[in-house]
Amino acid sequence: MLTPRQKEILKFLYQSGQWMSVRQLSVALNVSERTIRYDLKDLSFALKSYNLRLSIVPSKGLSLVEPTNKKWSEVFESEILWDYRSRLSTLLLYLLLFDNVSVKDLADKLHVARQTITRDLNAFTDLKLVGENELMRTTHGIWLTLIEKHRRDLFCKSIQQVEFLTRALNELEQHFADINKMVNAWIDHVESSYKAEFESGSRTLLRATAVYITLRVNKSKHISDQSTGFFHSEDFGLHWDADGCLRIERALLTSRLTKGSLPVQISTHFVEELIEDMINVLNLPISPEDPAYQSLKLHLLAAMNRFKFNQQMDNPLKDDVRLSYSILFEAISEILKKFEEKHEITFSENEVAFIVMHIGAIYQSQTHLQSSVTVAVVCQHGAATSNLLHSRLKLLMPNQNLLGPYSVNEFEAIKNSQSIDLVISTIHLDNENVLVVSPLLSVRDIELIERKLWNLLYQKQCDLLIKNFKVSHQQTIYMHQLLKERHIQITKPFDHWQKAIECAAKPLLEDGVILPQYTTKMIWAVESLGPYMVILPKVAFVHAGTQDGVIKNGISCLRMSSPISFGNQKATEVQVIFVIASKAKEDMGLLKLVRIIENNDNYESLLTTNDVKAILALEG
Repeated sequence: MLTPRQKEILKFLYQSGQWMSVRQLSVALNVSERTIRYDLKDLSFALKSYNLRLSIVPSKGLSLVEPTNKKWSEVFESEILWDYRSRLSTLLLYLLLFDNVSVKDLADKLHVARQTITRDLNAFTDLKLVGENELMRTTHGIWLTLIEKHRRDLFCKSIQQVEFLTRALNELEQHFADINKMVNAWIDHVESSYKAEFESGSRTLLRATAVYITLRVNKSKHISDQSTGFFHSEDFGLHWDADGCLRIERALLTSRLTKGSLPVQISTHFVEELIEDMINVLNLPISPEDPAYQSLKLHLLAAMNRFKFNQQMDNPLKDDVRLSYSILFEAISEILKKFEEKHEITFSENEVAFIVMHIGAIYQSQTHLQSSVTVAVVCQHGAATSNLLHSRLKLLMPNQNLLGPYSVNEFEAIKNSQSIDLVISTIHLDNENVLVVSPLLSVRDIELIERKLWNLLYQKQCDLLIKNFKVSHQQTIYMHQLLKERHIQITKPFDHWQKAIECAAKPLLEDGVILPQYTTKMIWAVESLGPYMVILPKVAFVHAGTQDGVIKNGISCLRMSSPISFGNQKATEVQVIFVIASKAKEDMGLLKLVRIIENNDNYESLLTTNDVKAILALEG
C-alpha cells in the first residue's frame, strides 16, 4: 500500500509520459525535494511486489519503466496506506467539515478497520487535539461540541500545515464545489482591483479560509452579526459574519504576493528598517527602486502581519534552504535576532528560510554581475583548432571572462601577471586549477567544465557574503571556545567521502550530541544537494536539519593529511570537515569558524599542522 502523496507521484509520472525531475515533483506537490526523495525510496521498495520499477537517471530525472504495463493500473487502484499522523489529521478535518460522521464512513474513507478509527478517536483527547468533553460519540455518529469560535480557530490553525491544507482543499472542492467557485471568482476580483497576484500557496490558504467561513455561515453558525460586505464579497454571493470577515482579512494581509500590493496594517517604516539593517550588514546592492527591494518588502509586510495575527506559514523548502545556504541562513538569523530583541517579535525558522530565499536570489545576481570567473584557454594546435575551441567555450560560458587562446609559451609569459581562476588546456600543464580537454570538447569535457565552473562561482558567492558580513562582536574568538579537544581528529585520507563524514561525526555521536540518523542525513544532503558546504577551499562545513537528530549544540573537526574528492554531484576537493550540530534558531558557530580560519595564516596552519592543540589555539 502507498501513501496518498506517493500515489500522486506515480500519477504525475504516468500522466506526463516523460521524464520529470525531483524539483518538478516537489513544486507540483508543494513539498521539499528531500520529502520527494524519501518517498521515492519507499516507492522503489513497494513497487517490487508488483514487479514494477522506476527509472532514475541523474541527467534526465524519473520515469516509469514500461508505462504500458497493465500492472500500473493495479498500483493506482490499490488501497492507500494512511500513517497514524495522516489518519488523525484526516479525522480532524472530517469532524470540522461535517456536523456528524459515522465510524463506518471514516473507516471506508481511510481503508482501515473500525477498531482502528475507535483507537484513533481515543487519541484525540490524549494528544489534546480536542478537550475530553468536546468530542461526542454515540450510535448515531460522531461530532464535535466545540463552540463556533473554537471550531474556526482549530480549522484556521490546522490549515497552516501544508498537508492538512492540501487535503482540506480537496474535500472542500469535492463536497462544496459551488462555494469554491464563488470564492475563486472573488479572489480574482481582489487581485484585479489591486493589480496584485497571490503566490499559489497563499491563494490556496485564502481560498480554504473563505470557503470554510462561507460554509459555516451558510449553516447558520454565526458568531456575530452579519457583515455589510468585505471587499465586495456579497457581489459574488458570499455572506460572512464579522468574525469571518476578520479571519479572511487576516488571511489576505498575511498572504505572500508575486506582484502588486494590498492595504497593509503594519507600518512600512518598520519593514524598511529591517531591510536597511540587511543592506548595511550584508552590503546588499539594492535600493528602494529595485524590483528585488520591493519583492522583499512585500514579503516582510506579510510576514509582520503573520506575526501580528499569530499565524504560521509552513515552508516546505525550509530544510533544503538551511542546508544549501547555511552561511547566509546564519548571517540573516543574527540580523533578525537583534531586530527581534529591539521590537519584541519572533521570526519562525519557516519565515527565516523565506527571507534567505529572497536574499539568496539577490546574492546570486550580484555574484554573476560582479564575480565572473576568469578562464585562460591554452591550445597547442593550429590557429583554426584553437579558435574553434575558444568559440565553443564562449558559447558554453558566455558570462565569464575568457582569455586566449594561448600557446604554451604565451601562457607561461602572462600567467603571473593575470588573475586566473581556471585554465582549460589541451595538454597537461604544471599549474593549479587546470582542466585538460579535447580540442573538440567531448560530452565528458563539457560536464567537467560545468562542474568546475559551478564550484568556482559558488565559492565566489560565499567569499562575497563572508566579505560583506560584518560580525557584530569584534572581540577575539578562539577555536577552543567552539570545539573540544576530543572532538578534533587528524587522520589519513579516506577512500570515500561518506566514510570521512562518518569518522568526523563519530566524536559527537559518542558524546550524545547527535543521534545516528544525523550522520545519515548529512551524507544524504551532500549526495542530493552537492557540496554546498564547501564554503572555503578544501574546507567543508557539514550539517543536516535541526530536526534530523540533534540533541544539543556541538562541533567536531576532521583534518586529513591530503584532500579527497567530496560529493557525487559537482565533486570538489576537501581536506578538512567540520560537523556542525545546532538546535533550532541557535547559533551554529559557522560564521565564527570562517572568521577564525580566514584570519592571518590560520588557513594554512589548519591544513598542515599535526598538533590538535595548535588547532584549538587558532584565533580570529
